[in-house]
Amino acid sequence: MIGFKAYRSTPTTLELDGPILSYTQQPTGITTDGSSVTLVGIATALPVGTGSISYQWYESGYGAVATSSTITGTATTALTLNELNFNDSGREFYLESSYEASAYGASPITAGTARSTGNAINAPLNSDTAQITVGPTIIILQQPVSSTVAINNDATFNVLASIGSSTGAGVPSPCIALIDESSPSQSQINADWDDFRNRWPNRPFNIFRVARSGGGYSGVKLPSTSPTDYNVENVNRDDGVVADASDWFTLANLSNYGSGTTVTLWVDASGSMTPSNVSASYDKFVTDCASAGITIEYKTSSVNSENGIHPERYIWPFIDDLVGSAVQSDPNLVYQWKVNGENPVTATTRSVTGSSSNTFTINDTTAGIHTVACSISYPGAVNSPLLSNVVTYDAAGADVSRSVLHLEEFDVNADLYSTKVVNLEEEALEITPSTDITVTSDWNRIYSINAPEEDITVKITLKGAAGADAGGKTGKQGGVSIWTMTLARQQEYVVNLGAAIWPSGGFAPSALDGNGGGGSFFYRGGELLVACGGGAGASSGGEDILQEGFGGGIGPNPNLNLQGSGARTPQEGVADVNTTALYGGRVARCTVGEYWATQGIAPCVSIGSTQFFTGRSGQKSTSIFTTPVTRGYKAGENYQFNAGNGALLGGSGGGGGALGGDINRGGTGFTAIAIDSATIGGNTQKVGTIKIEKA
Repeated sequence: MIGFKAYRSTPTTLELDGPILSYTQQPTGITTDGSSVTLVGIATALPVGTGSISYQWYESGYGAVATSSTITGTATTALTLNELNFNDSGREFYLESSYEASAYGASPITAGTARSTGNAINAPLNSDTAQITVGPTIIILQQPVSSTVAINNDATFNVLASIGSSTGAGVPSPCIALIDESSPSQSQINADWDDFRNRWPNRPFNIFRVARSGGGYSGVKLPSTSPTDYNVENVNRDDGVVADASDWFTLANLSNYGSGTTVTLWVDASGSMTPSNVSASYDKFVTDCASAGITIEYKTSSVNSENGIHPERYIWPFIDDLVGSAVQSDPNLVYQWKVNGENPVTATTRSVTGSSSNTFTINDTTAGIHTVACSISYPGAVNSPLLSNVVTYDAAGADVSRSVLHLEEFDVNADLYSTKVVNLEEEALEITPSTDITVTSDWNRIYSINAPEEDITVKITLKGAAGADAGGKTGKQGGVSIWTMTLARQQEYVVNLGAAIWPSGGFAPSALDGNGGGGSFFYRGGELLVACGGGAGASSGGEDILQEGFGGGIGPNPNLNLQGSGARTPQEGVADVNTTALYGGRVARCTVGEYWATQGIAPCVSIGSTQFFTGRSGQKSTSIFTTPVTRGYKAGENYQFNAGNGALLGGSGGGGGALGGDINRGGTGFTAIAIDSATIGGNTQKVGTIKIEKA
């Protein structure tokens, strides 16, 4: 048969060795809090032939996955599963790849050519198994921070978690209450505030005081029980005039909140004002919130009346009626604090409260350094339990005495330059500005000081600046005051230090004469307690006509008005800053500040307990310190421009002070408290200084 070539008439099948399959991308497990996932697997065949790769997804234990209204891509490289819920968690899937050989197609087939490829020798090939996990995610919105306190004092740690996204969902809804006067008693306002804070310990609360029809903002009673961590702002009664609208969005710091946040808004409609009195501001607020993706839950005082509550109890609605997206306590969200990795318990030397809440307080009678963290759990959460940051709790004993001061260095625009923590048991707090004096150097700063842990009794030495040297002559010395006082816990104290430069001291127009030294000032909030005068600058007219600065508590104690727009020139009778006169002006008894003067806040009045400092144009700056401070200092032209200027020839600048010195004369000091000692002169430095040490 072969000889007759009979094989040519016999059909044959040629078995070719094909390529080898492998995965260039394995499907991987996915954890999600959403309702849809896509699993991806990609295979390749080498050497490359003319065949094709086919796919089929399988679910472990169930077989091939079928296409449906909620499942697509079952025969592709990407499998998409929709409408998932917690019950789908744990399902496993894998991809099977096969090879469709090109050598077994329709006739004619030409074996061994480029268009013929055999079966893959390892087909079908299964991928790795990928598991999907579907569940909520715990998000920590506020981490605890380290704390150091003396023994027998409370240390408090806070953590805040939610289920969902950190971009806005689950963030406690900020509160805004607008009211122009409140008739309920102070005790009722305090009781409402206590109820609110007990229920909502982390919700921001903004009190917007609307200008009264007759002017002013003094008709609203503010809560006075701790913690006074609300934000108070004065806003316009715009009566629908767009040009008079206030920027509620900025005043409530809503730019810090992500899309999806809900803000709760309550407006007094009790009669002395109605929503129409702030309609322009409200319209602007709605627009601003919409642009930021923030929703508004809105009610008026009618909700009070409907429940038999006085319509001017402006805190009450936020306890139960205006809650926005805030959830007081998800019963499934569990907090458990850990101290040194163990659940803390009250014992002989330690008391603890709130160990299973988001606020934890611990008090030790023995010294020691410990770790603190919070374990947060939620049933079904993909990251449960989630441990917060681990922070330090230092209970300092008698051998590690603590008298801590926090120092913040701002300028008049609320720019923050530096912060410092000083333990007066170890070192004194001393501030000496650079003697490289320019208008923008650090003598011109606002030094805010507070005791964050406990009241501290201190000895303070304050010095006014000496006048500038000129023409080979020496400027006169600045005055010095020394006193003892107790710095109240979390109360702001502010220091302004003078320098031998205008406008701190008087200006000397001739190069032969020196600028006056600036006065130095010490405030409690916005209230001036002590001032030291600066010395006169050197004069070409002779040394005998010059005068040193007065320390506060010696010499005349000028009568300073509580209010004013700045220093004044009494000889001219003008309530303005002194920029040209040869005569000194007076400072105001309390700070005014350009911004707060427009907000209706009285000069001596506190502006509330807050972490941020407010600049002269309303700018806000927050330091790294987390302890709120009761502030009252109002930045602006409070203590400068008050010294008399020099004449063109033979006249130096006067010294700055509570009462600025006339030409060639030193500034006068001031004291509103008892002083241990004071001197005329005593400081030769061209800048004022302060030293605070433990008494």
